[in-house]
Amino acid sequence: MSAHASHELTMSIAALILVIGGAVVLGLAWRERRGILRVSVDDRRTTSDGGAWRASTWMAAGLSLAAAAIHLAAAPEHVGELGDLGLGFYLAALFQAVWALAWLTGSRTGTLARVGLVGNVALLSAWVWSRTVGLPVGPAAGVPESIGTADGATVVFQALLVGLLVLRLTGADRTITTRLPGLPARATMAAVPALGIIFLAATLGVSTATAGHGRAEAHGASVESGSGHESGSGHESGAGHESAGHGHTP
Repeated sequence: MSAHASHELTMSIAALILVIGGAVVLGLAWRERRGILRVSVDDRRTTSDGGAWRASTWMAAGLSLAAAAIHLAAAPEHVGELGDLGLGFYLAALFQAVWALAWLTGSRTGTLARVGLVGNVALLSAWVWSRTVGLPVGPAAGVPESIGTADGATVVFQALLVGLLVLRLTGADRTITTRLPGLPARATMAAVPALGIIFLAATLGVSTATAGHGRAEAHGASVESGSGHESGSGHESGAGHESAGHGHTP
């Protein structure tokens, strides 16, 4: 498969993650908002905190899917720049997509929450390292990278996800809902527009990552074209001089 075809396939998968994943999460939140979705046994808490519990569940899944889509969209460019190290973007996308699916469909155990927490903290740490110290390999090794739209959005998604998981693991979410009785209803109502904003921001991040890869390909093609032109011109010039020299030979 050519590099262009591989890139197009990657973009298609990233778009599917956003479209299908976003539709599922938004659909669940919308059904809950209208009071149609029945409370599952695993999610059954008290009447006061059930709505906030489920809203935070959908938000966590949505944030993970959004980060996965951007990581996937940025992967081809980073593989081209960093080689095997860039494959980490594919692994990050796979981890975050699978985790989101498990979080939505599974029992949302403490173990799964810890896995999500550790994985996203590791990804955030790698990002901070690359922006403060620089990557150990690549064309700009040891040089801190600038913050762009795509990676900035991804970091925000991951930081929010880490915050939600910390609240879930420490039980602080239930403490908050106990002290604020009106929060569950507000959280359920706010889940749909909040998720919409998340997926719109993810779409912008994917688009930015795709545009960056396109510019890199165009620059590479331009450099190759320029090299070929200079090589051809030099050859023709040399041939002309040689021809002229032979013409003046007695």
